[in-house]
Amino acid sequence: MTQFLHIDSSILGGNSVSHQLTAQIAASWRAAHPATEVSYLDLAVDTPSHLSAESLGFRVTQVGRTFKYTEKGPIGLAGGKTVIVASTRGGVYSTSDAGNAMEHQESFLKTVFGFLGVTDVRFVRAEGLAMGEAAKAAALAAAQADTVAHTQSAANQPEAALAA
Repeated sequence: MTQFLHIDSSILGGNSVSHQLTAQIAASWRAAHPATEVSYLDLAVDTPSHLSAESLGFRVTQVGRTFKYTEKGPIGLAGGKTVIVASTRGGVYSTSDAGNAMEHQESFLKTVFGFLGVTDVRFVRAEGLAMGEAAKAAALAAAQADTVAHTQSAANQPEAALAA
């Protein structure tokens, strides 16, 4: 059975475009993978308290759980997984060299997930949301198309088919 962890973190609730995107991604994934078990966490609603025993359990990088140290350095233990990040932005960063130079969110997330062994990191972006209603509508339409494209297969799907 495929597991899907759906995490929201926006404090905007019903006004959050990223909540809309993550809901679309989860629905599209479930449509393409009906046997998926979905777990949901809204960090704005169920906020882990800072540095409590409970919140430390939410750490992503944990020795022995998501990576291990070897004589050659750290090795990620979360390989064979797919991560889809829903990203919303007021401006546009992905379409120009200048924008890419200022973009640090995606490069950081790729680095962290790569450290954990996850090499299949996909981004669904809605950019230009603060640049007028037409730009927002175009961004949401593009994000919907990306959602469909990014949810059809999982990183380990070919291996799972061979095992079956």
